[in-house]
Amino acid sequence: MEQNETINNLTTAPKRPTFLTVLCILTFIGSGLGIFNGITTAFMSTALGGIMSEFSELDSIAENVKIFGIATIVASIITLLGAFMMWGLRKMGFWVYVIGVAISIGTPLVIYGGNLMGAFSAIGIGFISIIFIILYGVNRKHLVN
Repeated sequence: MEQNETINNLTTAPKRPTFLTVLCILTFIGSGLGIFNGITTAFMSTALGGIMSEFSELDSIAENVKIFGIATIVASIITLLGAFMMWGLRKMGFWVYVIGVAISIGTPLVIYGGNLMGAFSAIGIGFISIIFIILYGVNRKHLVN
């Protein structure tokens, strides 16, 4: 009798839809690449900053790039955490993901200001991220607690 109850509990557990699974896997890959990119950006800017330290203008650019790399790492970790939570069908994961995306879009605007580099970075990052937020939003009905 106890074995039948266990089987019934396993079969009634919510199942993750295939589309949500694919979105999460794509986010795992994208966030992993974002972490790698942030690490390489932060370290390369530190190396370049050390080499070009006699040029104060280049030194400040290297510092901005380093901050951007660190923010990319943080945003990617947050989006990765959100995707893991949604993988486990937790509704809070959606909002964690949105916070990570907001950081990734806002960072270039804050660091580079209103210039073209900041705007193009934010638009490039934001385009795919907004699409993913919409797609995750469509799947929110499958997320629980």
